[in-house]
Parts: sequence; structure tokens; C-alpha cells
Amino acid sequence: MGHRVHDRRLARRADVEAIFVDPRDHAVYAIEKVAANQVRVYHLVLGGTAEQSGTLTLSDSDPRVTAADIFVDACNTRLAIRTHWSLHELRGTADASITTLLSSPLASLPIAAEDQGESIAYAADGASYFTTSEGKNPPLHVVK
Repeated sequence: MGHRVHDRRLARRADVEAIFVDPRDHAVYAIEKVAANQVRVYHLVLGGTAEQSGTLTLSDSDPRVTAADIFVDACNTRLAIRTHWSLHELRGTADASITTLLSSPLASLPIAAEDQGESIAYAADGASYFTTSEGKNPPLHVVK
């Protein structure tokens, strides 16, 4: 059985490195990577263009988003937003929409010292998360 590739396009040119899938409805989201404190978040619509879901305001010295991940359980929804040198989390109830999460306050999360952070992934139980940097043989860090 072959795989079908669906073409999803942003309505305007955008540099995107961070995507995540909401496990509740399997919607795909993309976060643009720009050197500005306002970043757009897009819902990628199957068979069509992307719809802007909202914006994030990042106060980092380098706010370019490099990765994102989402964790949902019976009690809450957590969306991690990674930049080169920081990690933020948006928190809401288990049924909070992505649009609602985007209007939540950003909480800073601890990360290891990494040359250029490029990834974030929650553990399956949400009790910890993993980060790493780009480069040759970078270590995988776990924060519990």
C-alpha cells in the first residue's frame, strides 16, 4: 500500500522549522521561524492552504522558533515552544484549543546548556522532556 502525500501551503512565504500534531483531533500546526518577537502559528488544512490560528509573543534575545511539541492528558494540555537558547510552555485544561493555549501566559522551562537548541519532545507520560542541539554528536538531555 502506497503513501499519499498531501500538499499543504502557507498563504504567504514563511520559514517554518517547528510543527506539531494535536493528538485530540490530529490537526497539524506550524510555527514560523522569524527574528521578531511576534510569531505566527498556522493550522495546516488538509488539501488547502494554512489558516493562521494566532500569534505568540516571545521576549527572547533570539526568538526564532526551532521546535515544538504538545502533550495532552486527562487533566491538561501543554505546548512546548523551543528557540535556540530557551524553552517555553503554554498550559491549559485538557480541552483547551490551540487558539486558547496561544493566549495563555508563557512559562519558562529549564534546559541544559546547548550550543544551538533545535529540538523538544515530551516523554510519553509527560513527566519529563528531551532536548538536544544541532552539531556533531550532540548529547540528548532529559529534564524531569
